[in-house]
Amino acid sequence: MFAFLLAWNRIKHNFRLRSRHRTTQNDIKAFRVLIVKGKYFFPPPEEDLDFKELFLLAVREGAGRPVDAHGFPSGPWSPELLAEAISQVYISGKGVDLRTVQRWFKNNDQGIRAENIRWLARVFGCGDPDASGKWQIALSAAQARLAEKRREQQIRKDDLPDRDVSPMNDEDPRLSKYSTALFTSAPLNLPAGLWAAWSGLGILAFILNIYSVTYSPVPGLDKQVGFFWAPNWTLLVVLLLPLFLTILNELLTFWINDGRTKLGSVEDDQGWVRIVASFSPVFWAVIFICFGIVFLLQWGGVYFVAFMKGDPGHLMKDWNFITLIRPEVTARGPAIVFSMLAFLLTAVESFLFLSGLVFLYIVATDFGRLCNSPGFQTCDHGQIRALELGSYIMAGIFRCVVVGLLMIMCIKLQATYLLSDGENIFVWLLNDALACFGLRPDTNGWLGQRALADFTSFVLLFLTCAVFLACFLKLYRILEIQLPMDAAHKYNGNIQISAQNHRTNIPWWMMFSVVCLGAVNCLLIGQFTGFSILLAFGIVAAVYSLYDPMFGRSSIL
Repeated sequence: MFAFLLAWNRIKHNFRLRSRHRTTQNDIKAFRVLIVKGKYFFPPPEEDLDFKELFLLAVREGAGRPVDAHGFPSGPWSPELLAEAISQVYISGKGVDLRTVQRWFKNNDQGIRAENIRWLARVFGCGDPDASGKWQIALSAAQARLAEKRREQQIRKDDLPDRDVSPMNDEDPRLSKYSTALFTSAPLNLPAGLWAAWSGLGILAFILNIYSVTYSPVPGLDKQVGFFWAPNWTLLVVLLLPLFLTILNELLTFWINDGRTKLGSVEDDQGWVRIVASFSPVFWAVIFICFGIVFLLQWGGVYFVAFMKGDPGHLMKDWNFITLIRPEVTARGPAIVFSMLAFLLTAVESFLFLSGLVFLYIVATDFGRLCNSPGFQTCDHGQIRALELGSYIMAGIFRCVVVGLLMIMCIKLQATYLLSDGENIFVWLLNDALACFGLRPDTNGWLGQRALADFTSFVLLFLTCAVFLACFLKLYRILEIQLPMDAAHKYNGNIQISAQNHRTNIPWWMMFSVVCLGAVNCLLIGQFTGFSILLAFGIVAAVYSLYDPMFGRSSIL
């Protein structure tokens, strides 16, 4: 009886091995596990597949990969692993360029050169002459089918009438291409444009004598409202927004050119464009908000009307209205033109910032989509790579959001200061801190004006925090819940061991705390005595988190 049970267990084990390696794709018949020279041999199928279909099938099956103790291949191929394997069988040791291998993985109509078929066949054939010969014949025939299919597609494309070709179809969405090109150009292109525009405004402000100017809202007070004294026109434009665009450029360039391929994406070059194109309504909404509301409605409907009436009313008094308060400083006509140009620059800044937030969400969404795709590598190598990429993306998103919060602080600080009775913004902040410690008898007062920037800063704060929270939850679910559970499932449900080995080292709650502190600071500026102390603490935490977004931890355990 004992011998019978052993034999029965052996039969069941062999049956599981055969079942494990069955594949239904392309109606391939079941085959028995073959191990050649310690590697998994996947025989080329008999179906008439083109090169892309045959190559991706062999990659997913792990043809030519080393096998474990149970005879299973150690996961599918990645571009890096395949390039390294080809270099090992290449006679000169040079191998094939990684970008060439990456093109094989992408779902395009590009095939493979004849000289590379030989080396690819040796890899898939496990280095065995007979097996490699079979693969070389299969790959050559598949490449011929791909070339024939490409010729037929070109003939059909030439026969199509011109009216079927539209620049706005899914294959060529102009808005998505232009948006991507704008934010992934040379890192200093956008910052240089901002610096040039600000320099022009600065020269005009100096010519109009509004770069440093005061007025007296109450007797005995000379309040500084000059262009160069406003943090939302100096720190924001010169430093913070260029820093935001630089970090965003680095993140987008990495993800589009390298990250998506390293995660195992086999989409063609239009894959990213199609993803961005799905957000076209959002980009159009951003354009409408920035140029339709911020510029036309806010400047044309509020500031221009005040200029025409000659009375700013209860609006906050800054360099825009200095010509109405002190006509001897500058003429009204040049002041109107300067104000229009300044608000146009504000609309451009708002467009860059809000579009950047949209791209942050697109990157997080694309990462989650690829991690949930059927072709995602479930082996250890693929999961660890996903954890590393996810850590990099989360750090980039966090840094962009922190810079965005600093920008909103500048807007809210300037608006609140203009509503106060402070002499200048530095004295105003210093008096608040001294009053908190009891070193100054009185606190800051208010002038009874109102600021449109209060509502603008609140909307920007809401959108920034909403994007961060959405990306935070999306990446946390994938990196800390989904991937560890996938690893646990792979290792026979041993959650305690595999989850520990597949968790990231991202300081999630430190990041969340810094963002919450920045948001609270934006909301509480000027709301209580001593807000400047909390603001200083928040700025220090933000600056440190920009320097070290992982707070001293490595990207992954």
